[in-house]
Amino acid sequence: MTPQTHRRRGKPDDGGQATIEFLTLTPWLLIAGIAAFQAYITVVAIERVDNAARTGARVESMGRDGGQAAAEALPGWLNSQRPAEISVNTVDDTAHARISAKVPILYGLPYHYTVTRTVEMPVG
Repeated sequence: MTPQTHRRRGKPDDGGQATIEFLTLTPWLLIAGIAAFQAYITVVAIERVDNAARTGARVESMGRDGGQAAAEALPGWLNSQRPAEISVNTVDDTAHARISAKVPILYGLPYHYTVTRTVEMPVG
């Protein structure tokens, strides 16, 4: 007597199909996750630079040092590796603040793009 195998008759063995499908899908999931993270970093950077420009213009319109206030309003991760360009001045009873910050592409790599925001506020 021969031992019987537990294979089903009429159907091919599809063992490992789930593993192959998972390995095929994994790079796409990784790329989607990285893209979502980069989109998040971009939105946060734009919001933070806009906030720093508003802070700098507001403080400058009150007669104090708006450049220092704008620099303090920027988060450290956005201003540490590549310092932002901050220009705050008062011309014709209007406080101007212009901030350009370099946002990293995949944080830690040497590639970046620049986000610039300009705000004007009346003095007084």
